Amino acid sequence: MKTKKTVLVTLLLCGLVAGWFPDAGAAPAWYMCTVDMAGPFGTTAASSSRVYLTDTATDPAWAGSKQFVITTTRAKEYLAVALTAVASGKKVKINSDLSSESPTISAIYVVNE
Repeated sequence: MKTKKTVLVTLLLCGLVAGWFPDAGAAPAWYMCTVDMAGPFGTTAASSSRVYLTDTATDPAWAGSKQFVITTTRAKEYLAVALTAVASGKKVKINSDLSSESPTISAIYVVNE
């Protein structure tokens, strides 16, 4: 009987925690996008770069242009890819977790379509 109560209480607590943190299990995904704007942001050592992207899927994950953060450790490489896409009129494929207000890009590729 004690084991059943322990299991029940554990399941209830897991359910409550999942309700408090609904995006805790969100995983990064791939998105096909057009680059609207790209460039550095800020003037301090903690500054980073930003890329504004529009999801081109028939059922987009977000509406309109969305801001994505690029960490300073990959800023040159990721900005080079984004600016190449702008200059060549091509799309990019990114990997990102959209659970935060300003998501970061973990991978970006120019797509030859």
